[in-house]
Amino acid sequence: MEQTPTERAEVAAEELAAGGKAVTARAVRAASGVRMTVAAEAARAWNEQVDQEGQVPGMPAAFAARSEAMWRATYALARDAFAAERAGWEGRVMLAEQEAGQLRADVDEMEAQLAAAQEAVAEAGKQVDELRRDLARVEGESSARKAEAEHLRVEAREVRARLDNERTRADRAEARAEALTGLDTKNKPTA
Repeated sequence: MEQTPTERAEVAAEELAAGGKAVTARAVRAASGVRMTVAAEAARAWNEQVDQEGQVPGMPAAFAARSEAMWRATYALARDAFAAERAGWEGRVMLAEQEAGQLRADVDEMEAQLAAAQEAVAEAGKQVDELRRDLARVEGESSARKAEAEHLRVEAREVRARLDNERTRADRAEARAEALTGLDTKNKPTA
């Protein structure tokens, strides 16, 4: 069965401690490949558990008989100094966690803005595609209309030419008719 991210982080924390390495969120994340929030929680939980157990390592055998009491007092002083130092660092860690929380909120906001921008780009792409299709259709219609207009111009020229021809013929016919009418009046006897 596959481990959950939390389980992978816990196993990584134990392996780091067994290897004598510091159990930090960054080290747990690197060892387990989980998100930083999961790694930070696993590291914090492991370090708290170690603190609560309060284990005192055993005295080296060569010094055990003579210095057990001195060893315990020294260890207690070191533990107290460590606890004081740790309390200071915990304050710094708390501040860093607050800053990290703000940064995560900023990242979430930026991701939301990015998603909205990507949606807008996708929508704009669809609109551009639609406009391109419309443009191609209009250009096709324009070409057809231009061809039709050219055809009508040619026909209009032909009609004008025929009309001019017919006018010329009509003018000639009228001139002949007038000439014939003028001849008729000259040939008529006056009474």
